[in-house]
Amino acid sequence: MYTLRMGKHSLIDKVERLHEIHKILDAGRSVTKADLARILGVTEKTIQRDLQDLREKVGAEIIWDASARTLKYATPALALPPLVVHSEDEVFAVLVASQVLREFKNTHLGRYMEGIASHLMEHMSEKDREYILSPDKFSYVHAPVAHIDPEVWETVTAALRHNRFLDITYQKVDGSKPSKRKIAPLHLRGFQGRWYLLAYCYRRNQVLIFHVSRIREAKPHADGTFNPKRSIFRVDLATYFPSASQMFVSDDTYDCRIRFSPTVAERVKEVTWVEGQTVEDEADGSVVLSFSVPSLVEVCHFVLQWGGEAEALEPEALVEMIRADLDRLCEVYRL
Repeated sequence: MYTLRMGKHSLIDKVERLHEIHKILDAGRSVTKADLARILGVTEKTIQRDLQDLREKVGAEIIWDASARTLKYATPALALPPLVVHSEDEVFAVLVASQVLREFKNTHLGRYMEGIASHLMEHMSEKDREYILSPDKFSYVHAPVAHIDPEVWETVTAALRHNRFLDITYQKVDGSKPSKRKIAPLHLRGFQGRWYLLAYCYRRNQVLIFHVSRIREAKPHADGTFNPKRSIFRVDLATYFPSASQMFVSDDTYDCRIRFSPTVAERVKEVTWVEGQTVEDEADGSVVLSFSVPSLVEVCHFVLQWGGEAEALEPEALVEMIRADLDRLCEVYRL
């Protein structure tokens, strides 16, 4: 006999039932509504509603064959969407991801994930929806997000997937007049609320990193597509993005040491700030964070954000950068 054990923590039992009903009928099994109710562990009224959903939402022609005393398809049924997610943990993970990806709400990533979440929620009961997305249970605070023109995002990502040349209008951060460039998109990298495009630039005849938020216009170039295997387009990503913890790069490597006060020591120890970091406990309760990086720009910002709770020890170049920034702050606030 055909049996089904429903998941103990299933939030989309309805979707599972529709798939199981479809499989039973598609296999030509002889069943009544009472049989389906017994097999699936629900009431006949629930089966009646499920059959109606199959008729209305999938276009399944389900009839009662009085002579054979069975439910069956009058014509071959349409294929149901594949059932991939079925447990509470899996649904929760997808919905949490949909919230997190709203950090990129100005891109198609966020909108596509929201669409997937909405599709899942359509098959949940009202009680389940309230549970899984209750603000009393779950919330996510987003980092500042750079605005990206949706049309630019769509054009850039399509060109990246299909190896197409682009004509772009790019605004540099110095406020100079926007420049027009022909580029070959090679790699897209998300970092702390911003997207960066690695592309071969024909204006400079080299591979450059562009802030996608500063691309004012993007459209396909008349030359069409390029061969990504050509030497000028083949790049070592580690050369441009040597660290998952940093975006700015240089030809140098800096060994940094930063002391944090006892007040914030535990907070510092809880997080991996830079790949390959070490944390040393000091006798007074402070900690010293050590790591190597290719650029000091982000390290300087990192130290300053801790105020008087952090002290840069090494290298001297980092100490001088921080002193210079503090001098400028003193001038601004007339200290």
